[in-house]
Amino acid sequence: DLPDQPTALGGSPDGRFLAVGLNAGRGEQNAVVLFDARTGDRRAAFPTQRKGVTALTFSPDGRYLAAAFPGVVQVWDVEGRELVRTIQGFERVVQRLAFAADGGRLAAGTTDGQVWVWDA
Repeated sequence: DLPDQPTALGGSPDGRFLAVGLNAGRGEQNAVVLFDARTGDRRAAFPTQRKGVTALTFSPDGRYLAAAFPGVVQVWDVEGRELVRTIQGFERVVQRLAFAADGGRLAAGTTDGQVWVWDA
């Protein structure tokens, strides 16, 4: 049972985790919550920007989780449960995120059809 509104979903490559972007509502802290995909147990919660999560993706090795927001992308180390990178400097809404097959780059597709690519 989710008390907040889910805005994005992402599954880990090994099938262990389901990441859910939760919009807590106006003025509340949003989060990305990690659930055990087999049991549904909550494993971790990553605090996010106050803006709602628009896309989620895991790196191919499952080590990192990237979350997109309007104008921001955040990347967490899944095991360490820590924020390792924040990418800012653009104002578009990201609809899609994807890591390259080797995990070396992260791409974001925006609502206006642009694609942004960064070294992961």
